[in-house]
Amino acid sequence: MNQDRYGDAAAEFETLIAGGQTDPGLRFNLAWCRAVTGEHETVLTLLDDAVVAAAPQAAALKVQALHHLGRLDEALALGPELTARYPDDPGLMSALAVAALDDEQTELAAAYAARAGQTPDALSTLGMLDLGESDVDQALARFETALEAAPDDARANLGRGLALMARGDLPAAARSLDRGAEGFVDHLGSWVAAGWAYFVAGDVATARARFELALAHDDTFAETHGALAVLDVMAGDLPAAERRTEVALRLDRQCFSAALAKSLMLASAGDTAKAERVRE
Repeated sequence: MNQDRYGDAAAEFETLIAGGQTDPGLRFNLAWCRAVTGEHETVLTLLDDAVVAAAPQAAALKVQALHHLGRLDEALALGPELTARYPDDPGLMSALAVAALDDEQTELAAAYAARAGQTPDALSTLGMLDLGESDVDQALARFETALEAAPDDARANLGRGLALMARGDLPAAARSLDRGAEGFVDHLGSWVAAGWAYFVAGDVATARARFELALAHDDTFAETHGALAVLDVMAGDLPAAERRTEVALRLDRQCFSAALAKSLMLASAGDTAKAERVRE
């Protein structure tokens, strides 16, 4: 594990468990390895009540596994029981704060983050909440503090990029958003955010590359199609823009980038009044 050979470590732990070893610590370490390799269903199977009771870190790992699987309701439902058992565990509080934030339960997210201390996840959660309140300076300070402790933290880099974009520091914003997107790997919103940062900075080629990356990860995200439609309009390829806009609106009738593309097409056709209504 110390050498980042998690597959080899998992094989060793499985051999010990198959041989009759029952120490909950073995199951926790195996679960940790499987979490690193993205096998979150296996993680949940391993983290039974005995393991969670024996290893405080197992509680946070279980919440994170449920979060990765999109089972936010289940993750947050564990909150009262686990926090009563481990009231001072910053890792658990951080995991619950992030889950609550992604579930759009902002007050709950703030409460868990406040109990987590200065962990990167807690600071990033509070920073995102600051951005929601338009307190860009406070948000940026939190993200910077988080990155001092964990320079590669994906959430902190994403938040820092959004804060810098709000400040108008577009080159730095784009770099930070890129780093966040690379950390998340397949988080579509991060790639799209990075694309818009490059777009606003005037680097249309890199913006298109970021939108295309998002599309390659998942072609069912409306905002990606809408963003590419905007670039197609600007490139003068109206048939492609129309096709992408139709796809985006079919996926999400409220897609903002598709609305922007549509307004640009209306404006190019001379219907400035209708274009303005769409933009509004």
